[in-house]
Amino acid sequence: MDQNQHFFKLNNNNNNNNNNNNNKLSKIEKIIYKRERLKMRDIKIILMLAMFLFVVGCVGTQTGDAVESVSSNDEPQIVKIGLNRDGFTTSVSSVEVNREVILMNDGTLGGCGLYVVQPELGINANFGRSDTYSFTPTETGSFTYTCSMGMYKGTLKVI
Repeated sequence: MDQNQHFFKLNNNNNNNNNNNNNKLSKIEKIIYKRERLKMRDIKIILMLAMFLFVVGCVGTQTGDAVESVSSNDEPQIVKIGLNRDGFTTSVSSVEVNREVILMNDGTLGGCGLYVVQPELGINANFGRSDTYSFTPTETGSFTYTCSMGMYKGTLKVI
């Protein structure tokens, strides 16, 4: 065997080894790729489930569901107002028009939730100073009130 033939044979052996190594690497890479793809799929499923539970949790709870009958007399209407992660809560869902309403802090108000505003009803309560705030609604309707920053919301219906 002359020198060129020997070099050619060595070169072919190296090429065959490289092809085998490439095939082995590609098989390993395929296995890793499949595992990574499965991990990503699992992460996507978990994230979608978490988002679904969050949305259901937010939509499933409503504030101000407790309904208390409002009697028509001259005594002020007392409405306890509180705060939870969903927003403001009240002890009654509606009050009477042209009758004094006293908002009372139920002890759960805090932060910017200590300041309750509703311009149409003239509400500008500062529960940091006092645990009560009184006003008299002069028009009927459903009114959204907020904290001073607009982060928390609640609704009061005037009938």
